[in-house]
Amino acid sequence: MLAKAIPNRTSRSGCAHSFRPRVVYACSKVTDPKAIRLRNLAGTWHDAAAQMDFTATLNPHLHAPVYHLALSWSETEGRTDEEMATAAEMLLKEIGAQEHQSVMATHRKNAIGHIHLILNKTHPITGSTLNLGNDYARLELVCRRIEHAMGWPADRGRFDVAIVNNEVELCPKPAGHWAQKTQERNLGLRPDGAAVRAHHLRTGSGYLLDAMTANISDFAKKVMNWALDWQSVHTGLARAGLEYVPVRSGARIRETTTGRFMAACQMGSKYSFGNMRKKLGAFVGPRVATVDALSVTKVTPMQQVKSLKQAQKTERVAIRFTLQGARHLGAQTLRAIMCDGHKSDVNALKATLGMPRPRPQPTPIAPDTARYRQPVRRKLSGLAPQDDHTARRQDWILSSHTPDPYAPDIIASAIAPYHDTIRVDGSGNLLFAKRSANGGITGFDRLMTRTDPPAQMPKTSDGGICAIGPQHAQSCILVRTPLEAITLLLQVEGDPPLVIVTDDAIDPNLLNQLRERVPGRRFAIASGSEVVQQAWVRKMHSAISSAKALQQKPDAALEQPEDADVRQIGGAGFDDPFSGP
Repeated sequence: MLAKAIPNRTSRSGCAHSFRPRVVYACSKVTDPKAIRLRNLAGTWHDAAAQMDFTATLNPHLHAPVYHLALSWSETEGRTDEEMATAAEMLLKEIGAQEHQSVMATHRKNAIGHIHLILNKTHPITGSTLNLGNDYARLELVCRRIEHAMGWPADRGRFDVAIVNNEVELCPKPAGHWAQKTQERNLGLRPDGAAVRAHHLRTGSGYLLDAMTANISDFAKKVMNWALDWQSVHTGLARAGLEYVPVRSGARIRETTTGRFMAACQMGSKYSFGNMRKKLGAFVGPRVATVDALSVTKVTPMQQVKSLKQAQKTERVAIRFTLQGARHLGAQTLRAIMCDGHKSDVNALKATLGMPRPRPQPTPIAPDTARYRQPVRRKLSGLAPQDDHTARRQDWILSSHTPDPYAPDIIASAIAPYHDTIRVDGSGNLLFAKRSANGGITGFDRLMTRTDPPAQMPKTSDGGICAIGPQHAQSCILVRTPLEAITLLLQVEGDPPLVIVTDDAIDPNLLNQLRERVPGRRFAIASGSEVVQQAWVRKMHSAISSAKALQQKPDAALEQPEDADVRQIGGAGFDDPFSGP
C-alpha cells in the first residue's frame, strides 16, 4: 500500500487551489455510485466542491485548503473496493481528519485499483487548519499501520519497520542502505524524470535509456571520460548520434534522429552537468551545429502551394523557350501534356492538404514491463539484488514477460502447469505465491534452488496459503515448506494432488481457508522426524481431524495416529493413506 500526496501546482487562474477540478476528475471516471464516499458533506458529489469552497472561507489565511491523496495497491494483491475504502477511512482517522470534509472515489483498471481522496484542510466548525507537516513520513507510517492491522504485506518505503509492543514504528535506514544508494547513483540508476515520461506518453517513442544499445552506451561514456574540452564531447557524441544539451540547471543526452532524451546523470553521476563543468569548465556549445531532424523547419501548406506554383512556372518558361512560338501539331501536343500534368499536380496537392495528417504510430511497448523498467535496469546493472516483498512482487510480475535462462529444465517443466502459484524469479530461484481467501497474494516464499542444499529465504508476510496443483483435486496434501512441496511435485507420478504449503504459525484466517477446502476432499499431512516438523504435524491434526499421515521416510520417529493407513502413492516412494486394500 502506497500513499502519494499530489502537489498543488501554481496556476494563473487560481484553479490549482480549487476543489472542483479535483472532485470532477476523481468522481467523473467512476461508473458505480457505490465507489464514491462523502464524509461530512450533504447531497451528491456534484454538490461537494461548493460546500468545501464555502468551508474554506472560514480560514481566509490558508492559501491552499485542498489536499489530494492517492492510495494505490499492486495488481497482485487483488484489493476489493470495500477494502480500499476501509483503508482510506483508517488513514483519515490516523491523520486526525475524520471530522473534516472529504471525497473518496475508487478507480479500477482490471485488477489494478487505487482510490483518490480529496480532503479539506479547514475544519468545518472551528475553521482550524489540519496539521499535515512532514506528511511523507506520516503517510508512510499510516500505511504500515494499516497493513499491519489488515494483515497485508508491507511495501518498501523510505524507512524500515519495527514492531514494538504490537505497535508499528519507523526506523531510519542503516548506513549500508545509503552506501548502496550512492553506488546506484554512480551507475546512473535513477528514475526517469517527469519530462522524459511526458515525452514518452506524448510521442510513444519509448525511453532512450532502455533503447540505447550497450556498445553505444560504452562509446558515449568513453567519449566523455577521455574528453579534454567541450568540443571533444560534442564531436564524439555526434558520431554516435547523440548530443549533450544543457537544460535549466542540468543537462540531457538527446538522440538527434528521434528526439528521445534522458538526464545526463542517468549515464552515471560523473556525467552530470555539474561534474562535467568541474572537469571541462564552463559549457561551450558546438562550433559546427550537428544535423537534427527535429530542428528542421516544417513545410507549411502555403509553402507547398508556392513551391508548386514556382515549379510549374519554371516548366512553362522552359517550354516557351524551347518551342519559340511554334504552332505545329507536336508543339501543341507538348503544351497540352504540360497543362494536364499541372492540373493533376494541383488536384493531388489539394487532396493531400485536405486529408487529415496521419498521427505517428508509436512503437508497441508492453505496458506491464514498462511500469517495471527500473527493476529491470537494476537487474542488468549487476548490483546485489534486494529481497523484500516489493522485490519479490516485481520478480513475480516480470517472470511472465521475461524467460529465465537459469531455470533447470526439470524444474521448469514441473512447475509449468502451476504458473499462477510457482514462478522462476529470473535468477533460477523459485517464488511461491501465498494467497488470501479472496485470491489476492499476501506474500511470496523464495526458494534458492541454486544453493546446496536448497535454502528458503525469510518470508515477507504472515497469513495466506500456497495451493499448488489442480484446485478441484480430490486428494490434498499439507506440507510445511516450499522445498517439501517441490520435492513432492517432482516425485509424484500420475494425477497430481493439491499440495498446500502452510507456515509454522497457524493463524485463524489460515485455519479458515484450510477448513473451507476440507468438504469432499481427502487430506493428508506430510510428516517428518524433525522436532519442528512434529509440532507442526500435531497442529495440523488438531485443526483437521480427518487428515491422515503421509510419511516420506519409513523410519520416521513421529508417532502415527491410530487411524493412519500407510500405502504407496504412484510408485514414487511416498506413503498413500488414501487408497485401501
